[in-house]
Amino acid sequence: MTGKSWQGDTVGPVTDLGPAGPGSPVSALILAAGYSSRMAPAFKPVLPLNDTPMVCAVIDLFYGAGVRDIVVVAGHNHGQVKSAVKNTPARVVVNSDYALGMFSSIRTGAGEIDPESQGFFLLPVDIPAVRPSTLARIKAAFLKRPELPVVPCFNAKTGHPPLIPGPAIESIMHAGSDNNLRDILFAKAYTCLAVHDQGILMDADTPEGYEAVKEQFAKRLMPNRTECLSMIGAELSGEQEIKAHLLLVEKTAMALYNALLPALSGLNPDLVRAAALLHDIKRKVSRHDRAAEKFLLDMGFAELAAVVGAHMTLENPGEEPGEKEIVYFADKVCAGACLDLDYESRFRRKARDYPEARERIKQRLETARYIHARISAITGRSVKQILG
Repeated sequence: MTGKSWQGDTVGPVTDLGPAGPGSPVSALILAAGYSSRMAPAFKPVLPLNDTPMVCAVIDLFYGAGVRDIVVVAGHNHGQVKSAVKNTPARVVVNSDYALGMFSSIRTGAGEIDPESQGFFLLPVDIPAVRPSTLARIKAAFLKRPELPVVPCFNAKTGHPPLIPGPAIESIMHAGSDNNLRDILFAKAYTCLAVHDQGILMDADTPEGYEAVKEQFAKRLMPNRTECLSMIGAELSGEQEIKAHLLLVEKTAMALYNALLPALSGLNPDLVRAAALLHDIKRKVSRHDRAAEKFLLDMGFAELAAVVGAHMTLENPGEEPGEKEIVYFADKVCAGACLDLDYESRFRRKARDYPEARERIKQRLETARYIHARISAITGRSVKQILG
């Protein structure tokens, strides 16, 4: 599978960035003109990501997110770039002055942007692991104040792609070759948008960077631990008790996961960890399980959302515990920031104190008991032995 959404396939949930009102369409400018000197003899734009050239993966990122005006700036080895993208919806423009540096390519590409566009994303080809949901957030922020550039940041570090207002193209085109984009756009006001996407900072500029980007790209539909902690910091600011609970559930769920190996080798540890960390991400609102599920769906994490959405009430638990069962049970044996293996007594007290919810509480207890028994049967160990 190539992941080319213009051919009918997609690499993940598609977020529509198409027209949302007069003048709202935006373009994308992909920079692929450099020497790739630190990757020599490899040429970055055509290095593979999931069996597709990197430049095509970036085109697919924008096209899959609803961007239809996509310009690729080629320079060094421009014939390879043209060959790689010839069956894509992108247009290629060659920068004959690519040796002058990146700004010369920005200037070349900016002149090809659709004049009807309200602005354009700018992304070097070697930063391909950005999520479609991140593009959607950047555009939403841009539409609130379209006169300002929007720059995404992760953990207070700015990254790519910025979304640049269309009127800035004239300034870019008339700037001298000794200028840079920061001097023109970011010396004044701009919108710095916090996102939970480490991919905005990751480039394939070296062999080591390329390997890290490949891993991030392959797992872009699941947040890593650093990204989960970023979400927790933003959504649960000051909520130290909830944060402590999340960290304990993570530790507990991973201990259960490790105990179930190798008997259940199909389990996804990244899904277990992320769901354990984020199950209470919306704990401060009513129906927090459903609110958390929607929050994660909106970010494009469908598989994770399904596990998190089941952490309160799990219908028909499987005979072989999966990620849902592990996270559900880990949550039930963690009372706040304390491990509580006598969860049955706690549930009985709750049923007594909340008679209107007695049946739901009893059902949740029965589900926990069932998962408890299955874990012990499969591992040959008690939960107390597993969790210490």
